[in-house]
Amino acid sequence: GRGGRGFSGLLSSPVIRALGRTPQMRRVGPLLVRGIQDWGLEFGESAWHDPSQITEERWDNYLLPLKVDNWDVGLYETIIVPDSSVETAERLDELDLPILVITGDDDRIVPTENSLRLAERLPSAQLAVLENCGHAPQEECPQPFLEAVYDYLDGLH
Repeated sequence: GRGGRGFSGLLSSPVIRALGRTPQMRRVGPLLVRGIQDWGLEFGESAWHDPSQITEERWDNYLLPLKVDNWDVGLYETIIVPDSSVETAERLDELDLPILVITGDDDRIVPTENSLRLAERLPSAQLAVLENCGHAPQEECPQPFLEAVYDYLDGLH
């Protein structure tokens, strides 16, 4: 559904992350991650504000990473079990460098509210919320996305 903490909220749970780091889950986790192969176009459509823009070619490109050897291990290790003695969220205020956070106003994969909170936590971040865009604004709304990037870069001078 829209709003709420969503998938990213579940993955930020300390209990889920601790379980994910166990040797058993590091073996089983990639097998579970493979299940996304079965999520299909319906899940892909949830990433877009306007799913009618997902062409067959775009969908085929989304599926390409699933053909790489050990993609499941890589995805599992990346999103579920990063080994860090200090959680990234606790160190955001240390990132004192130019940052642009771009999100769609209808992101249902990583809720827009999460991106708003991220931009607030980063000391020098600018935020661009693109209207009528979902999780992949660089693909769904390329012109507004590029305008946001160019405006941001122009402001750095």
